[in-house]
Amino acid sequence: VRGWLLLKHLEQWDQWNKGVNADLKGKVDMDKIVLIGHSRGGEAVSIAAAFNKLSRFPDDAKEEFDFDFGIKGVVTIAPTDYRYDREMELENINYLSLQGAWDSDETSFWGMRPYHRLKFSEGFNGFKAGLYMNHANHGQFNSTWGRSDFGAPMEWLLNLKPLVTGEEQRQVAKVYVSAFVEAVLKGNKAYVPIFKNSELAGDWLPKEDYFSQYADTSKKILVDFEEDMDVASSKDGIQIQAENFKVWREEQLKSRDGGSQQNNALVLGWRYGKKPIADSIASYTIILPDSLKNFETADTLALSLALGNFAELKNKSDKEKKEEAPDHGFNFSVVLIDSLERTATVDLGATNNLPKTIKSKFTKFKFLDKEMIGQDSEIQLKSCYLPLSLFKAQNDSLHLDKLKSIKLVFDKDSLGIVVLDDLGFYLKP
Repeated sequence: VRGWLLLKHLEQWDQWNKGVNADLKGKVDMDKIVLIGHSRGGEAVSIAAAFNKLSRFPDDAKEEFDFDFGIKGVVTIAPTDYRYDREMELENINYLSLQGAWDSDETSFWGMRPYHRLKFSEGFNGFKAGLYMNHANHGQFNSTWGRSDFGAPMEWLLNLKPLVTGEEQRQVAKVYVSAFVEAVLKGNKAYVPIFKNSELAGDWLPKEDYFSQYADTSKKILVDFEEDMDVASSKDGIQIQAENFKVWREEQLKSRDGGSQQNNALVLGWRYGKKPIADSIASYTIILPDSLKNFETADTLALSLALGNFAELKNKSDKEKKEEAPDHGFNFSVVLIDSLERTATVDLGATNNLPKTIKSKFTKFKFLDKEMIGQDSEIQLKSCYLPLSLFKAQNDSLHLDKLKSIKLVFDKDSLGIVVLDDLGFYLKP
């Protein structure tokens, strides 16, 4: 109903714009519309965008639709994605979702599920993005709901002290929503880089941890771990080799409460001891078939990254060592190898602030968090980038148009566990 109501509002605006209201005649461009929704309204804007293209209501086809407005984008703020029993699978529309890691109402980043379902046709000139912000709650994205995501008496149990101020949280929304509208409705691409990398907007944002995710049609994804259960191969004839890992699997990522994020990823873990030998270093290699060895128009290597669960690497003897999980991202080497075995190596940390584990304590009592919320963290990925110019600077003889393989070598930390997804190249226009 919320989605339908949004479209009926647009229908009214269309009538005013055509002259039913003299003061508003010709004031609105009905071919350039962005819908923005918060919480359940965040789910509604995706529903409205999907209904906008339909001729009839799918739950009762006797109800005819006649909308087809120029909806170019949707913004979902701390949205739900489960209130309607149909899942919206949008196509060729710009998308942005914002989420706070301390949201005790919608405790998981449900806005990334429509992100993953959204598909672009070749040549679509748009993008999709997500931003995950530490110490932001549900209500402070607007000026009415406030710091407590529950009413009394539950609000007395919430751990509110770590939250950013309402002004700070709304500043993030102002920056990202206005930049999105500038890019989508006005064609101003100057702001697009902040969706790829939130650090570029650092002067405008509160000093917090942010994870950005981004994709558009210029990205050629080589491995996304969605195609099947075979960990030794990927789509398009790509083969995989992995050596010396303690953990190697593909899995569907889970939310705090055990629900599905509707996205598969790769989990890799390694542990060497104090003095690792060269032959024991873990590596993950993507071997490209001849049909894919044509990347002369590529300018950036991209992948999505998160820290995994360090507890998976602990031995029984660790229980008495009181070893704490690292709170920093794990650096590693990325090696490009061409068909003549020429190589170039660049550290991922050379151009990326590596993601930490964001943990949230929603209530004042740990047992309540576990009972009401679930886990104290969930895997949220961060888009990372390595310009190919760095590889060429390291070895000018490397032939990117004859690329043979991409190798991830975990040679910087003696132990670690990472989650990887959507590895590929951005191509030049």
